[in-house]
Amino acid sequence: MLFPTVTFAVFFVVVAPASWLVSRRPRVRQAVLVAAGGVFYAHWDAGFLGLVAATILLAHLGGRAVAATADRPRLQRAVLAIGVSVHLAILGWFKYYGFFVTELTRLLDEVGVSVDPPLVDVVVPLGISFFTFQAIGYLVEVRREVLAPGSLLEVATWISFFPTITSGPITRASELFPQLRRPPDR
Repeated sequence: MLFPTVTFAVFFVVVAPASWLVSRRPRVRQAVLVAAGGVFYAHWDAGFLGLVAATILLAHLGGRAVAATADRPRLQRAVLAIGVSVHLAILGWFKYYGFFVTELTRLLDEVGVSVDPPLVDVVVPLGISFFTFQAIGYLVEVRREVLAPGSLLEVATWISFFPTITSGPITRASELFPQLRRPPDR
């Protein structure tokens, strides 16, 4: 769904009042925003909602693991490195698989090794870089103790936040979580 369209205008006319009506109940408002983010993203391709959900779950579990190992710095660094690596591996698969296979095949041909690896046509999900780097940023913020790990609903709200999920900007969880946790001033 593109912002300057009638479809988005209708979407926004529904979401903004719905969010406002439940604004005194932060968890309900978060659920409304997660649903709105899902609808917004699904309008482009519902098939990748599982990827967004996996990114949210990995970020949430990774944040919990990073926080749980705070009293063991070496282990915490290893947990953080694993979390970041998993997110980057997913991003790498979608964005760079074709490039790596093509270049590896070319390099092996140059040294006389002929291979014919399967080339899969990978579709790059909309906004994958943005929500991947947000997830990584969340792990780093938890590691630096800028932020305590959020609930699964808070992480989901932040990563799937429809104004930023497809094109950024990359935001900090420490900026949005406090706003999610309290009712807005009226």
